[in-house]
Amino acid sequence: MILKKIKLQLKPLTPIHVWSGEELIYGLDVIDRDNKLCIIDFEKLPHELLEELVRVSSNRIPDLLYKYRDRIVCKELLNADSTLNEGSRIKAISSTLIPGSSLKGYIRTAIIYDLLNKLGKTTIINKLNSGIDLSKPPKNVSEGLEGALLRKPRPKRAGGFIDLLQLVLVSDPNIADYNLLIKKFIVYEILDNRLKSIGENHVIALTNGFLKYMITIIKPYNKESIRKIDRERLIQQDIDKLNEINRIDLIKSLKSFGCSILSNEIELVNKIPELRNYLYMLNNWKDKYCGENIENCVIARIGFMTGHLAKTILNIVRQYHLTLYKEILAYMTRQVKRVWDSRTIKLTTFDQKLVGIGWCELCLQEK
Repeated sequence: MILKKIKLQLKPLTPIHVWSGEELIYGLDVIDRDNKLCIIDFEKLPHELLEELVRVSSNRIPDLLYKYRDRIVCKELLNADSTLNEGSRIKAISSTLIPGSSLKGYIRTAIIYDLLNKLGKTTIINKLNSGIDLSKPPKNVSEGLEGALLRKPRPKRAGGFIDLLQLVLVSDPNIADYNLLIKKFIVYEILDNRLKSIGENHVIALTNGFLKYMITIIKPYNKESIRKIDRERLIQQDIDKLNEINRIDLIKSLKSFGCSILSNEIELVNKIPELRNYLYMLNNWKDKYCGENIENCVIARIGFMTGHLAKTILNIVRQYHLTLYKEILAYMTRQVKRVWDSRTIKLTTFDQKLVGIGWCELCLQEK
């Protein structure tokens, strides 16, 4: 039942954060301990501390936690590279750091990008016009486009869809040799080629290490096996659709998408003097990952605050259908009730330099 297995190793190139959905509060969930920040394990609080906690007002809790700091068990002891004030909120990272589901979502977008980008200009424009529906909620806008490239409806009595990516399974990572750091991710507005800070988030970020995944691609049904399958559930057109998985070159798809994101970032920072070190880094990555030779390692951008171009195929929309691109920007501006465009850039400090968030190297090896 298995067509192939692919080992994938992810290495952070700049800090990465995939949010768990939980926010920690400095002074309540996080306290100072041994010159580090202790994320409290509330299931293992000392009995004496629990007895005192029920008798004090909420504004006394930080002082009480500090009093018992040497006896409190920490889930994690982390360093921070910026000052935290009491009450500062810190976005907690996913328990698996970068879940397999996040990686599969990125892979899905890369495949859609590559499949669409291989079509002729006229076909691309027609696919975009028919597949993008701005009358729908944001998460459903591109359902038609995804459907045209990856899905096929099943017979009415069976219901649902055949989806090419149902054949692709991505494990959660085997985590080895990693480092977490509490970092400040900053949103900058670009004004006259200068940077103006307009917002920030404190996050627990993955800054180095290796995450190892297994990608399993299930073997599609073949024409010989159709006789053994209930024709109400799976008919010949479904089999033909599933067999399209054989035409997808995962490394080429990831390379194509990753290098498009990289080129866009180079274009964005090229005229900003404050980011010359970051620009030098980006150009080095372009030379390494985006040359003619297809290597086993590609550039990618994953996680929180990486921008809409890293999560969508908007680069293609902008390149081939500028009118639709502007309509999408106006639509999203109405949805989020703020200007939604590329006049901002999200950065953090790394090795004492301002760099973009979420860059990583993906290396693939077929077993």
